[in-house]
Amino acid sequence: MLEISSGVEERLDLISNCLRANREQQIDRYPAYKVLTDMARCEQDNGDAAKYINTQFVVNILVWYHLALMGEAVKLTDPRLQRLICKANNFTLQELIEIVEINGEL
Repeated sequence: MLEISSGVEERLDLISNCLRANREQQIDRYPAYKVLTDMARCEQDNGDAAKYINTQFVVNILVWYHLALMGEAVKLTDPRLQRLICKANNFTLQELIEIVEINGEL
């Protein structure tokens, strides 16, 4: 079973990794991902805010990071990815597992 670490430092590391996507081509084109990265940058700038990062936020930004890195042809043809892109937020841990599995298939 997948679990998201409850430690603030571990969560910050996960989120920091999700900010490595190309801002112009991979983040800004998806409004939901842009909002998450903007929030994450604010949290990075304010150490006290980091303790309020919840599991839902981490799951959402992880799903968007993986979606953004997927090849365009795959995003256009895979109905599972299209469904996740349309959903935009409130992803489940199962959906995070699903996108990791799709990545593994590729």
